[in-house]
Amino acid sequence: MLAGTAQSSTAEKGDYDSEKHAALTLAEFEDWLGLEICRHHNMVHDALGRTPLAAWTDIGGDSRTGSGAAAFRGLSPVSAHGTSELIL
Repeated sequence: MLAGTAQSSTAEKGDYDSEKHAALTLAEFEDWLGLEICRHHNMVHDALGRTPLAAWTDIGGDSRTGSGAAAFRGLSPVSAHGTSELIL
C-alpha cells in the first residue's frame, strides 16, 4: 500500500530516521487519503452487492446532519495544497 515505517515502538525504531525516509509529505498523504476514500465509496462491495455510495443514497444520507451522498461524489477544484481534495 504505502512504503515506509515508523516501527512499532521507539525502542525498535532506534536511530531510524522516519522523516528522512518518508515516502510522502503530509499534504501528499492527505491528497492520497482523500482519493482512496472516494475510490472506496465508488467500488462495488461483495457484502453490499453495490457501492457504499449507492447504499448511502438508498437510505437518504445522514439525516442527523442533513448531508447526503453528494459529499462522497466529488473533488473540490483546488485545495490549500494546490491540488484537488475530497469534500466532506
